[in-house]
Amino acid sequence: MRLAPPRGAITSVDWEGVLRQLASTYSFVGANETSTWVAPGGAEQLLGDLADKRSGTWAVTGSFASSSIVPVAEPETAFTYTTDPERLAKIGRLLPATTGANVVLAVPYDEIVFERTRESARVPFVSTTRTAVDDLTGTGRMPEEGEALVAWLRRNVSRWQATSLPSPKAAG
Repeated sequence: MRLAPPRGAITSVDWEGVLRQLASTYSFVGANETSTWVAPGGAEQLLGDLADKRSGTWAVTGSFASSSIVPVAEPETAFTYTTDPERLAKIGRLLPATTGANVVLAVPYDEIVFERTRESARVPFVSTTRTAVDDLTGTGRMPEEGEALVAWLRRNVSRWQATSLPSPKAAG
């Protein structure tokens, strides 16, 4: 059997193409276990309240995350990844809702959403690229917010992109 010669190191990636490909096959609601809620004091107040309390592992995505970088419009719904939605709902005094929800809690299909988070006003946000994908696949004005965020990513590569990948750990 003849093996193909090694291709060599990866020196660049079409990150925008990768984001758009992921967005074409992914859906925030379809890929994650979601539940909808009403925060009686509003979604923004909820995020502030959660930031003040120990409330487990959570990170915000969607309009609140993108508007903290490139404001397009005032965010209304807090799309939030969490490992324990019932605990977060209890701490946030959320009410279950089938219509009129201003909070969507999502148990992520993979906990990678909690890596490379960033913080603003003590609120944890998913990575900027994760936010872009979630926005591009979202509802309402979220795709436009995603496009604005992709444009920001294009202009600000040095602010979000890692300069190198970590070396693989030796097996042992």
